[in-house]
Amino acid sequence: MSGEPDTTEHTVGSPDRVVTDEQRAYWAQVEAPMASCTAFITDADGRILVVDPTYKDGLDLPGGMVEAGETQIEGLERELAEELDLTGVPIGRFLVLDQVPAARYGRAMVVTVFHVGPLTDQQTQSLRFADGEIGAAEFLPVEEALARLPHRLARRIKAAHAALLAGVPAVLIDGTSHVLSSSAVPEAR
Repeated sequence: MSGEPDTTEHTVGSPDRVVTDEQRAYWAQVEAPMASCTAFITDADGRILVVDPTYKDGLDLPGGMVEAGETQIEGLERELAEELDLTGVPIGRFLVLDQVPAARYGRAMVVTVFHVGPLTDQQTQSLRFADGEIGAAEFLPVEEALARLPHRLARRIKAAHAALLAGVPAVLIDGTSHVLSSSAVPEAR
């Protein structure tokens, strides 16, 4: 990244500000939250993909930590390729922003959930557990998935499902709806 302003043609706004080396050095030292991304993958029947990780107890959804230099979308694309050998599938609508306080993991974390799908029958049949992190996976009706997922994740996924149906993203704090979330997205408790 250079400190030069973006000179590409804009349709709105004035030219971007120049970011100085001093600003960049300061921002590089700011303690940032960890970032994680989750895929709410559906099939043609509206069921969601639930995975059984080999490295931790309990069911989960595909996704993982965003690595340095990645955007949330890039991290999710990488995770889907690594975990499920799933590539070339567009990342769909943004569904949830869940802000997890530092008390939970020792450092704050921002979790995003994106819709992926619906996958075709061919795509669902081609899923492979490429990196060994996933031991099994299955598509489940939403209510069954919610009953089988750990409580904290189930609240986030319930909010993701409601956001998908309502067309309005949800903002959560540690799995609980935040006041900024639209009233169109029911409380995920």
